[in-house]
Amino acid sequence: MAQQKQSLQALGSISALETVKRPDLRQQNAMATRTRASNGTLATATLLGDFPGRKRTVKDSVGRGNPNDFFRINVSQTSRIKVNFFNRSDVNLKLALLDSTGKAISANGRRQLTTIGVGKTATTLVRGAAPGTYYLKAQGPTNGNHRYEMNLFVNRSGGPAPLPCGCGV
Repeated sequence: MAQQKQSLQALGSISALETVKRPDLRQQNAMATRTRASNGTLATATLLGDFPGRKRTVKDSVGRGNPNDFFRINVSQTSRIKVNFFNRSDVNLKLALLDSTGKAISANGRRQLTTIGVGKTATTLVRGAAPGTYYLKAQGPTNGNHRYEMNLFVNRSGGPAPLPCGCGV
């Protein structure tokens, strides 16, 4: 009987060890989100890919210890960049579309810097974006954990390139 008890305890230990070695998918996703805190500058921006012709969805958060998230996109030909940003938090968040130097670009007479209210969705659209590197910056207050979802669409298009000066002309 004591030998059977030891065998059952050993099986229980193996099972617990396997659980530690193979965490469920939700735990893995949570860990990936925590490691994203390293994308808080232009230099450490998360690469979303090479465009046009792709769609990307990002679900992330900003806040305590990570007030900014930067994402890099590489555009290989004149394109239309569209970003739908949904604020899932209880505070206002900001979204900016930046040029390769980190300055908010101007398109259609407006700088692409938007404040998104609680529970609201905002769309940023740039037609005729020249080939090059662009950044998206999500920003929020340093208190709490402020969730958002961002859908990025980059399609081929023609037309004039946006002005990088922010002057809107």
